[in-house]
Amino acid sequence: MESVWCHDCARRVHVAAAALDQGSRDAKCPSCDGIFLERAESSSAAAPARGQRTGISVVFGPAFVAHGDGAFGDFDFTQLDTRNFDAPCDARAVEALPERAWDGGDEKTCSVCLSEFARGDRVKTIPKCSHEFHLNCLTEWLKLRDTCPVCRCKVCDDGVATTTTA
Repeated sequence: MESVWCHDCARRVHVAAAALDQGSRDAKCPSCDGIFLERAESSSAAAPARGQRTGISVVFGPAFVAHGDGAFGDFDFTQLDTRNFDAPCDARAVEALPERAWDGGDEKTCSVCLSEFARGDRVKTIPKCSHEFHLNCLTEWLKLRDTCPVCRCKVCDDGVATTTTA
């Protein structure tokens, strides 16, 4: 076992030394499954100092190969952030959103699938912003995040859909 610093969960963890070899798909943090691991240069359990310049060896998994002039090449470190700040919307809140059949009045487009609404299509409305989407499009969107696909306003507050009365 080798001691490494996990930058995803910000703590020292132990990983099998063989997993840290280049090309290994097993180089993951045992706590958070993150892949942004830094080998420890000493047996110290302290976190690397912010801004400290040391010879570091960072394990990125089989897809990472450093090239270029910089210390880590032309690699985009934002691609390593595996955290998801969007939470799915509560299923009860999605069910509570107003739903209706499209009457074919205005020409409108669903911003999720980019198709125009057709007469008889089932649409759901987000009450806070009044944006409308195909029933299936919005349902699938809200399984991944709890915000409006257009304006990013919160659809759910504390797991309950916000409704307004007209």
